[in-house]
Parts: sequence; C-alpha cells; structure tokens
Amino acid sequence: FRKYSQLVEKWFQRGSQNSEHLSLLLDAETMVWQKKSTVDVKVAFDISIVTASRGGFQQDAALANERAGVFFLHKNYPDWAFAYLTEARELYKSWGALAKVRQMDHKYSLILAPNNNDDNHHHNKNILEERAR
Repeated sequence: FRKYSQLVEKWFQRGSQNSEHLSLLLDAETMVWQKKSTVDVKVAFDISIVTASRGGFQQDAALANERAGVFFLHKNYPDWAFAYLTEARELYKSWGALAKVRQMDHKYSLILAPNNNDDNHHHNKNILEERAR
C-alpha cells in the first residue's frame, strides 16, 4: 500500500492531474487505518469522490464511494453505508461494469436489497448532494 501510495504521490507532485483523486482516495484510506475521526474520514472520502467525478473518472468515483460505504458499514452507520454503496453501484452500472454490480448485489445484499430497483436511487440524492457541498 505504501509503495503504491508513494508512486501515486510522485505522479501528483510531477503535475499529473490524472492522479490527484487517487492520491486523495489513498489519503482517506490511510486515515481509516490511522483511526482518525469518522467526520475527518468522511470528508476525505467526499473530497476524493468529488475530485474523481469532476475529473471524469467515474470508475474511481465508484471505487471511492464503495470504499466509503464499507467504512461506514464497519462503523455501524447503515444509512451512510447505504448511500455510498448505492451510489457506487449506480456509477459502476452506468460505466458498464455489470459484473461489478452483480458482485456488489451479492456481497452487500443485506444493505442494497431495498435499492436493487433503480427507482430508489433518487431517494439517496439528498444525502449525496449534501456531501458535495
């Protein structure tokens, strides 16, 4: 992890704008391991997600949402886990990663089951819009 993190950081320092969101995601993951506050970790994931989305890196925004969702599952915040995992699923689906969508549906079936129909996706927009502010 550290080796990869250092590599991404070098890319970013050299001016590769294509790696900023990855560096931010690795920062968020590092904060999880360092047991930083839930609020600080959430903010770090949110910054990574917004940066990836604005840069057009839909697959990486999906990954960051998924990782944030897993973090909130482990922290026992089911509403936040649901919001992040639902957004990850939707991003993977729109990117065309249908095998990943099926994997998420299986792996996170207990939390995603109410959202397997796409109409419920809009239910989470308010939570997700709060994150972007």
